[in-house]
Formats: sequence, C-alpha cells, structure tokens
Amino acid sequence: MTICVASATSHAATGTVTLYDGNIPLVTLTLQGNGCYNGWYITPGLKAGLHVFTAYYGGDGSNPAGYSPQYPITVTLSPMTMEASCWNDTFAYGANYYCNANTDSGPKTGYMTYVYDGGAPVVLPLNAGGATAFTILKPPVGSHTVVISYPQQGKYAAPAPVVYHFTVTGATDIVSLAPSTWNPTTVTHVELSAGVASPSAGAPSWIGAITFSDLFNGSTTVLGTVPVNALGKCQYWASNLAAGTHVITATYVGANYTTNSVSITLKVVGAAAVATPTFSPAAGGVFTTAQTVSLLDATAGAKIYYTLDGSTPTTSSALYATPIQVTSSETIKAIAAAPGQANSAVATGAFTILLTAGAPVLIPPAGSYVGAQVVTLTSATAGATIFYTTNGHNPTINSTPLANGGTILVSASETVKAMAYELGYGASAVSTAVYTIH
Repeated sequence: MTICVASATSHAATGTVTLYDGNIPLVTLTLQGNGCYNGWYITPGLKAGLHVFTAYYGGDGSNPAGYSPQYPITVTLSPMTMEASCWNDTFAYGANYYCNANTDSGPKTGYMTYVYDGGAPVVLPLNAGGATAFTILKPPVGSHTVVISYPQQGKYAAPAPVVYHFTVTGATDIVSLAPSTWNPTTVTHVELSAGVASPSAGAPSWIGAITFSDLFNGSTTVLGTVPVNALGKCQYWASNLAAGTHVITATYVGANYTTNSVSITLKVVGAAAVATPTFSPAAGGVFTTAQTVSLLDATAGAKIYYTLDGSTPTTSSALYATPIQVTSSETIKAIAAAPGQANSAVATGAFTILLTAGAPVLIPPAGSYVGAQVVTLTSATAGATIFYTTNGHNPTINSTPLANGGTILVSASETVKAMAYELGYGASAVSTAVYTIH
C-alpha cells in the first residue's frame, strides 16, 4: 500500500500518517522524503466484507493536518477447489460403499462433511495432506445419494459440493434343502432342513423366512412358513404325505436378499398296515347276559384305541388296557397302531344284550288244596307283564295278560303256565304249577 500527502507549499510533507479501517487504526507510518510512504502490506489479510480506509496526516510546520477521502474496498473469500471419488455405482447388498475426498487448492486444514440420503451431516477432519475418507457400511437395497462438502471455513469459500448416486441390488443367495430321509413311507415324519447362503452378504441372520410347498398330483399345497435363525437356517416337519411323487420346494424371502428357491423330489411309498383288531367273544350275536369283551391284535407291539359312542377311533381315543364290560347293547369300534406302520382298518363290533325277564313265581305253589285258591303271580322284573294259560298250552304274548303281582282264582284242578315279558327284555322261562282242588 502507498500513502502520499500532497504538499500545500513548496515543501514536501513530512511527519506521520495513520491508516484507519473504519474507526480502527491499523498503523502509523513516517513519510519518506517525497511526502509518501511506499510498500506497506496489510498482514494478515483482511477479513471478508466491506472495509472503508481513511488516512490521517498529522501535519508539519509547512503542511496542515487533515483526512484523506474514504476508500471502500470489498474483500471476498478466497476461492478453493476440492475433489472426491466414490465406488461402486451399483453393487449387491452386503458390500460397503467407500469414498475419498481432498482439497485440490486452498488450505489443507479444517474438515469436510458428508450427507447420506438426506440425513444429518457427518464431520470428517482433514489429515495433514488435506484429505479424508469414509465408509458406509452395508447400505440397504435401493437408490442412495451421498453429498460431500467443504463448508466455508475462515477466509475460504465453500466450493460446489460433490454429489454421488449409487444403487444397491438384492444380495444373491443360494437356498439348500435336504430331507431327513429320501425313502419315506406314508407314516414317516420327514424333517425338511433348509438354509440360505449369500456370497456378498453371508447368511441372513434372523432375516426373512422360508416357505415349504408340496407339488403332488398337479396341485401345489403350502406346507408352512418358518423364519430363519441366526445362521439363516430352519426346519419343517412334514407328516402324512400320501403315497406317490412329491416335489418339495423351499422358497426364501427376506429384506435386502433376492427371492430364490430350490426343489427336491421325494417318492413316498405306502406303509404296511397294522392288523385289524378282533373281538372276543365275537361280535354280532345276541346275548342274554352282560359280556366281558376283549380286544385282540395280531401285530406284535400294536396299541389298540377304541370308542363306545359310534365315532371313528383315532390314536387320541381311549387306549385299550383291560377287557370292556358290556352290560347293555352297544357298538365298539377299534383301530390298532404301531410305529412305522399305517394304522389298521376300523373294526366294528355290535353287541346286543337282551336280558330275559324273571320267570313268574306262583304263590301258593303247585299242590293239592281243599277249596279254591287265590294264586299270586310275581316276576322279579319290575314293570313286567305276565301272560298265562290254564289249558296246558305254553303262554305267548297273545295269552291272557296279568299285571306283575296280580292274582288269579283257581277253583278247580288245573295247570297254570305263566311267563313274564318286558320291553327291552327277552320273554322269561315258562313257570308251570299244577293245582289239585278237592
């Protein structure tokens, strides 16, 4: 900076001048022999903004004191440039996203920031070379944006930010499936073990689930859906597969992973059935007394399950352990089951219990009597009706009826034959009494 004082006389100005920035004195300089001061530098540099400079001359014996005109100067921020590089533009889930950045001109100090998908700025201190780097760990599937900036710091203006766009695709995965047996029967419980692996992201730890489906006879049935564990694995138990060819498919679906599946083929054969249970005594007859029924099966180790209410038995029905007491007509249904074999066919045994009514008792009993007798006919079966004859023929339900405990008059020698009958009972034996009347 050069400051000169124009002399008002023939004498060059001497003395001092003071330089002001606004009302702040910056320096006081002694004029050189020509009334000027040459080569003064403002250091450190001025801050950005408007500065108004004024010089005040203190005067000497020949020249009066006074102020110079104001000199406005606008100071702008120093320009600078930066550069950054990031990779890759597109990659599968599981990898990291990397970026480097550095100042290209200007200071090598301070910091930069980056903003990931519109989030809060992350501060990155610069190293001694004015460079920095950062890593975004395993960004999820989708399109993403990173904005890298050098904010205005000190006397340096912020350069235009660097913007990068990148896309993350679903992780490629491999689904595996294996059965507990390749030769199941219709009664085998098949454990289906499935797992997921990925070259880029590794196994999905507690992420997503595997759906098991069964293609059989042209129709597909979903067996079940099971979440994967920390190792990306799960199991499903398939039961009661019908005989024939089954195509079992395991399909994995999980966030940030591609949907993938694998299929295996199982040929299921029919299991040998357990022998059908039998009854002792044999079912189907009519019994006049209560029966003790035993259930038998020819298959060693088989367990028998039964019902008494007419329903079809299952392995959840009553387990046979001791003979069944049948005191009234009923139907027993039974199946037998044994490990590794199909359940037996259902055995049905109808037992009809038809108890006979108590034979009538005649009081007084048969014998010789003087004079007519009033004979009482009684059956031990309550509610039974008694049918009787006095002509020597065996009675039927069409014979003369008499209420249980009723009486008849025997006034002449004759033979009384009687039987008792009640609904739900068989006819009793015939009771015969010969009376001789004198």
